[in-house]
Amino acid sequence: MQNKFNHTYTMMLKGLISNSMSEKVFDLFDEMTIKLDSFTLTV
Repeated sequence: MQNKFNHTYTMMLKGLISNSMSEKVFDLFDEMTIKLDSFTLTV
């Protein structure tokens, strides 16, 4: 189940970055309660 949440957060992060909303990325990182995997960190 962890991978499902990682995938969701990864897509949210990618969307924020793609739309020049990088300041919101840090807010999302603060809200995340999951352990990040290597794929998420490469976004």
